[in-house]
Amino acid sequence: MAKTSSIVDLRGKIGDIVFFKRGGKIFARKAAGSNLNTFRSSSNFVRVRENASEFAALTRLAAAVRKMTASVEPSAVSKLNIQSRLTHLLSPLRFLDTVSVRGKRSFALSRNPALLVGFDWNVNNPFQSLLFAPVTASRSGASVTFTVPALSPTEHIAPPSGATHYRLVFLVSSVSDLTFSDGENDYAPANAAADMRSALSLGNLTSLSESTETQTVTLANPVAALDSATLVASVAIVFYQQIGGVNYVLKDANALRTIAAWDGGNE
Repeated sequence: MAKTSSIVDLRGKIGDIVFFKRGGKIFARKAAGSNLNTFRSSSNFVRVRENASEFAALTRLAAAVRKMTASVEPSAVSKLNIQSRLTHLLSPLRFLDTVSVRGKRSFALSRNPALLVGFDWNVNNPFQSLLFAPVTASRSGASVTFTVPALSPTEHIAPPSGATHYRLVFLVSSVSDLTFSDGENDYAPANAAADMRSALSLGNLTSLSESTETQTVTLANPVAALDSATLVASVAIVFYQQIGGVNYVLKDANALRTIAAWDGGNE
């Protein structure tokens, strides 16, 4: 990097050189645009371009999976590291496409939906550390039936301090595979209508002094045509403190867990 202490005050861009002032001295560096042009066209950057294209698709898919949970109580989902955790989780999907060339490989979650099963959305509060009874899910078409076993608060639930009530929240979602479009020269959802679609059902607000019987909840995804998409079933537990008849959400110990996922186009 060039620098000068001259009285000439050069600033701005001249050709491919950018001049800027720092600490009373004038510095010059090559403009970033020229580096971008090299990245886009140089044969030395072919592999870098391929990796960049697929990484952009991966982060896009991770964001789509994350948006499926947008309607759930926010404190049940981690904010700090959820995107990076999902990106790492979904990264192996590119290896399932053995036909497309590098840089254009599809990210088809529907070919390995089990990747999401058991995923805890709040890494600080794993779902099974709060609810010690298995919630299961079965699928029929675009509908999912959740089964919750009989619950005894003293045996099956670990509430945070101050909690007086809890609620289970049931979520059915769909997310599309991502495939590369040569016409658009970019990745796009293979089933745009089913991408990031969700349906939510709130369970009964239940006192932590009450036991419950076995219950089932059936919930349908908003889109029934799920070819090239993944159908996902998740359950959250949210705790409340009741004061003066008003129920306030406690933010410290809520959780969301994906308990089942299916190739949307197959039963």
